[in-house]
Amino acid sequence: MNDMLRAQLDRINAACRELGDALDRQRSDMDRIAEQRDRLQQEQWALQRSLAALNRASEDYDRVVDQCEALRAREAQLRERLERVLAAAKALSTELRT
Repeated sequence: MNDMLRAQLDRINAACRELGDALDRQRSDMDRIAEQRDRLQQEQWALQRSLAALNRASEDYDRVVDQCEALRAREAQLRERLERVLAAAKALSTELRT
């Protein structure tokens, strides 16, 4: 085989080896990227679940606060009425003693 043909075949073989190496590196990079994507996807799903739970808790908290405010208003009304009843009872007791 002539030397020029041999040199060209050697260059072609070297280029094929380099291409194979580049493809192997590319596959490795793609595998690493796919693993990172999967990990990030799992983290995103976990964060979405946490966010949904926090949103539900926030809604529950808002309802509890509203109920608490309503109960405090009701308590204030009852306390006012009880004070009037107590004042009336004291007045009646005073009248009965005299």
